[in-house]
Amino acid sequence: MTRTIRRYPSANPLLYIVTGLCPVLIPSFTLQNGMILGFGVAVHAIVLAALVPVLSRLTSDSLRYYLALAVSGLVATLYGLGIRAVFPAESFGLSPFLALLALNCFGLSVLRASLRQEGLDRLPEYARSAAILLLSWMVFAAIRELLGSGMITLYSRESAAAVLDLRSIVKYPIRMALLPSGAFLLLGYGSALYRLRAKQKQGMKP
Repeated sequence: MTRTIRRYPSANPLLYIVTGLCPVLIPSFTLQNGMILGFGVAVHAIVLAALVPVLSRLTSDSLRYYLALAVSGLVATLYGLGIRAVFPAESFGLSPFLALLALNCFGLSVLRASLRQEGLDRLPEYARSAAILLLSWMVFAAIRELLGSGMITLYSRESAAAVLDLRSIVKYPIRMALLPSGAFLLLGYGSALYRLRAKQKQGMKP
């Protein structure tokens, strides 16, 4: 019996971060928060892409989907525990969103596609998509924090912090950028600009 393998489509990288809008719109108002959440989504997807095809070979058709979901939840749980160990105070507000890593749209898409595969041929493609997701999420969070406060949080813990202060450049911060409504607008503008740029590139092709 031959399995049909569907290629994971290339997409607007800004849409990669729409992995359940809540983690993007609510807690990603600092670069550090965006990096923590984006890295979690990326790691979760890569681990699924590496393990699910193996599970597909070792388990029956009736069990592989449920086992893959269990692995997905386990990976999200372990990542959340790791973040809480490294950033105990800062992770308090991220706890609900760390728990949702197993339910993000990108990870579920990788899980679905990996269930149809028996090898790891697609792993590099998934890793590249995960890297685009992480980079897009970090850039989005940094722009949001810069516009909203004039600063970029590079690293922050109870004992130390590294913050890039650009308030001399951003003299009139747009506080709305720190709110979910402002993040939603920024996401929409960014996606529209990407689509416009993509259309311009298509128009330049001979």
